[in-house]
Amino acid sequence: RMEQPPPSSSKQGISLSRLLSFLDLFKSFGRAEDEADTTGSFLVKDLGPLAKGFYTEAKEDIKTIAKDELKVELREEKGRVELIGKGNKKLTYAQVCKLVEGTEARLDTSGLFDYDGTMQLVLEGCRRKLAELLEGSSIKDISKSLQDIKVNPIQGSGADFMVQYEVGFMASSAEKTISYPNIDKLGEAHVKFIMENYQLGRKSKGRTRRDVFFWCFDRTCHEITHILQGLAEQKDKNAYSMSAEHDASIGAYSLLWAISKDPKLKAIFPPGFASEVLLKTVADDLQSSSKWDEKVGKEYAAWVDSFGCEAPSNQTCEDNVLASSFCGRLSSDYFTKDGKELAKIFSLIFKDRTGDVYAKKISPPKSIFRGIERLV
Repeated sequence: RMEQPPPSSSKQGISLSRLLSFLDLFKSFGRAEDEADTTGSFLVKDLGPLAKGFYTEAKEDIKTIAKDELKVELREEKGRVELIGKGNKKLTYAQVCKLVEGTEARLDTSGLFDYDGTMQLVLEGCRRKLAELLEGSSIKDISKSLQDIKVNPIQGSGADFMVQYEVGFMASSAEKTISYPNIDKLGEAHVKFIMENYQLGRKSKGRTRRDVFFWCFDRTCHEITHILQGLAEQKDKNAYSMSAEHDASIGAYSLLWAISKDPKLKAIFPPGFASEVLLKTVADDLQSSSKWDEKVGKEYAAWVDSFGCEAPSNQTCEDNVLASSFCGRLSSDYFTKDGKELAKIFSLIFKDRTGDVYAKKISPPKSIFRGIERLV
């Protein structure tokens, strides 16, 4: 088992990722032309909870990285953050844009992230936390069942038409396996496909490599619940398994937060890293769901209120991007850092719940549903 820290190449990737996430806080690319030559800055008090959590926890780390990688100084005075360059001059928004572009370019390098080792460590963290959460559930011999779960990189076929099927995270209950894309092994075609079809916000291959690394955290926490559903012998009669998708989503981000506090995972969770991953993920979820029309919004509300038992329309379910946006939005809406609330979520999913999941009516835990807007 991998318990040692990631190799130095992965540390370099994490450092560049933290630098990029920090530079994004300046929102330099969203500025009007007449602001380009003004001093780049942001106010800490204006940051949302996840952004503030990332910045405040990672600040000392970022100071060192900015100095080593960019030769600039992070300076915070009265809550305003600026970057200081040569000759003690404050950097403009235009100069911050250049730093973003340079960091993106550096991230577009194979080998910066240890996808395989990270997946193994995240899996082990999930095993430990879920063994605690599911004690007394309807899953037989839960500790042994969790130990049987494994992760496996997707093997590329080499065929162009298969690329779209080789870039996702998938769970097999029968094989107790989570398959994932190690894009360093899969190649440029896969990086390009993800960038063009799944990447929200600024598009660059460097960001894509970084974002797939983030997926190792949040998507693993979703997929492992699908395997547990199989172990609990739960059956979803909906053609699109939207009850199963609801249950795998409702606690996914909260499970990610919980495992980030595991002392054995310090190597992959430096200070502020869980907030950094969630900052990007939740921002994507908010962007995706902001495009919903009134009909889709009502379908989402009915899905939530029925604890996943009232599936959206076939038209919505058949749109993979739209159906995925339901899952991400639910993970965000129900995000909690409270261990007791997380335990309640998993109890609702698995306690005395086998066979037809529609047979037992479950009231959604509305006190935990606090909405995505409070996070960003």
